[in-house]
Amino acid sequence: MAHGRKRLFLVGLLCGGLLATIAFVLALGLLGFAGFSGPVDGRAQSEALDATREWARLAPLPSSARDLRITKQGSSFTRTYVLEFTADPAELSAWLTRCSGLADPKCQRTREAESVIYEFPGGGGALIGRIEHDETAGQIRVHAIWS
Repeated sequence: MAHGRKRLFLVGLLCGGLLATIAFVLALGLLGFAGFSGPVDGRAQSEALDATREWARLAPLPSSARDLRITKQGSSFTRTYVLEFTADPAELSAWLTRCSGLADPKCQRTREAESVIYEFPGGGGALIGRIEHDETAGQIRVHAIWS
């Protein structure tokens, strides 16, 4: 009889521990998601720009870069920075040649309407770097994805 109670106690303990672990992971994921989305401003913008440059293997931004905007997305398990800016088209072409991610042999180049899209392995532990270059408007959108 004591052996049956002991087994029942252990099964209950394991199930309770499993449920508590699942609840903890879900709560952590929800809190992380809520805390890591939206625009980046102030001092955090400099840190986000540094991370984006490392993860997407970018050269320093062109001197004519303007309308700079960085947003963040993700959860406890993923992070994505999206960097957008506009610059002189001639400077953007030169800037793209200095971005090390585009020199990667695994870099894939595709065209969609007015944009050229580059996807390549990320740097600094990031999964993917992606640059969308609207050649006509002189606009850049960078996705630096870490998972």
